[in-house]
Amino acid sequence: FSFRYGGGRAVLHYAVGQLEDREALEIQVNGKAIGFAPPAPKRLIRGIEVVLPRGHLRQGAANQVAFVQRKPAAAPWTVVFVRVDEEPLPQPNLDKARELRALAYKKYGEKDVAAGNLFQSITYLRSARDYVESYEPKPELYDEVSRKADDISRELQEQFDKLMFSARKASQFG
Repeated sequence: FSFRYGGGRAVLHYAVGQLEDREALEIQVNGKAIGFAPPAPKRLIRGIEVVLPRGHLRQGAANQVAFVQRKPAAAPWTVVFVRVDEEPLPQPNLDKARELRALAYKKYGEKDVAAGNLFQSITYLRSARDYVESYEPKPELYDEVSRKADDISRELQEQFDKLMFSARKASQFG
């Protein structure tokens, strides 16, 4: 799969199916390994996203993503719906990133006050990440806000799942 890179955050999107082994299908960018596709033995897993490492990309030029089989497969695997989206990044600004991190932690502290505060916290953290993503080397703040955004995203998903379970249960039992 080939795409042109303009300098922003490049995100690979794809779906995989009939893949048994975690290390059977390697993902490469311009010939460099960046990880493996997740196992999906029984069904197609959609919506997989991988942020492509900026250091592996050639700005203003064609770039190639490849899915390379590394172990023998018991059955033919599937990779579909492959695309790369590029998100523009703001000018690097460490002070702005710190300000957004503080807002995110404030909203997280108020997560029980309003339903949207967890989501707002994630939004602030991802914006903070955007303001430091172009730095090389990346400041510690980049890893901190990225990890915290992922943690809060999982927490929000857990809340959603609990609420959906309660709603299904209430619907089923009247």
